[in-house]
Amino acid sequence: MILVTKDQFLGCYQNRKLAEHNLHKRSYKLPIKSSRELAGIVADILTDGHLGKNMIIYYSKNTEELESFANRIQKLFSVNYSIRDVTPDTPAKMVVIFDRNLMKILNLCGVPTGPKVLVPYKFPDWIQNSSNAVVAEFLSRLFGNDGCITFNGNRIEIKLKQHKAEHILDSGKFFMNEIRSLLVRFDIKSTNVCASGYTLRKDGIKTIGLGFEIQGTRKNLKNIENFHTYINFSNLEKKHKLEKSLKTLRL
Repeated sequence: MILVTKDQFLGCYQNRKLAEHNLHKRSYKLPIKSSRELAGIVADILTDGHLGKNMIIYYSKNTEELESFANRIQKLFSVNYSIRDVTPDTPAKMVVIFDRNLMKILNLCGVPTGPKVLVPYKFPDWIQNSSNAVVAEFLSRLFGNDGCITFNGNRIEIKLKQHKAEHILDSGKFFMNEIRSLLVRFDIKSTNVCASGYTLRKDGIKTIGLGFEIQGTRKNLKNIENFHTYINFSNLEKKHKLEKSLKTLRL
């Protein structure tokens, strides 16, 4: 499936000659086609990443996650990157890529620019229309970044939660329900999307948590088993916790 053509890319610039020049300097080629690798990168930026004015950023406290993102985007687009501290007093680091052309390409692939907590955006249509392998990679990275797993000895709960400003809650709910519809492909049922908790940003904007769960008990592990089989967490720590929890309930 073709996602970005040369004409679409050039249409992002007012100066076509400048666009041609910029494209000529880069080693990646148009058109851009859908792939598992691209689906994973889009999921990473939609969760723990950001398209700013002049850079692409991916945040994580996990060194393996940072290196995985950097290696995958470098392999796909042959871009230069650096890994930096977010601030001197936080354990989180970030992959930083200065490439305005790639920013425009990712935007055309469905990644919004600006703060995702404040700006409404559509779910990438091409993900919905992709093969199960591409969808599984997208969901695995999505849950690997924003998902979590809890286990109390009797029940496993896989949760996905994102915060959205009050004025874009409808957009946030739509996005979450699109994820739930993708899970149905793999015979995974989830709870309805619910609003819970809020945070007050430094700028005074109130954001509300939106999320849903995939649940499993010893008597009914089907949804959790299917998640483990077909999707799983990209994050190794969460993956190991899920496997350990399943092993306990299978006994």
